[in-house]
Amino acid sequence: MKRLLLVLLTCVLVAPVAPARAAERFETTVFATVPAPGYPAYVHVHTNGRVYAGTYAAVEAGTPSRVLEWSRKGTLLRSWEVPGQRAGAEHGVQVATQTRSGELVVLDTSTSTVRTLNTRTGRWRTVAELPGAVPNYATWARGG
Repeated sequence: MKRLLLVLLTCVLVAPVAPARAAERFETTVFATVPAPGYPAYVHVHTNGRVYAGTYAAVEAGTPSRVLEWSRKGTLLRSWEVPGQRAGAEHGVQVATQTRSGELVVLDTSTSTVRTLNTRTGRWRTVAELPGAVPNYATWARGG
């Protein structure tokens, strides 16, 4: 038995290694551009078929972050300014997911809060404060 095990182990250890695959090529295209200032942070595709992203690191004094909405084809439809951010400090928001009712769940680094945005009414609501922490890249399990 030991001899058989040794032979099998030797075969595994000296088995030829498959050559590395050639580098794969992928075609990419620009879906949409983000208006200045800032750049997109985490993109969320909503069940309504629209695409949402927040702007990040819009540091210019007095320029709050925004949540942007695009059509399926990449046409910018509208945007919402994030209220209550600390002007002049680094700030940004990510659209992390959506609620069952379709509101966007937005992570705000400036105020260390988790907010919701009702895209029908434009109403913002703070649902959690994270003192001493910066919310970043949330994930959600079944049942919330």
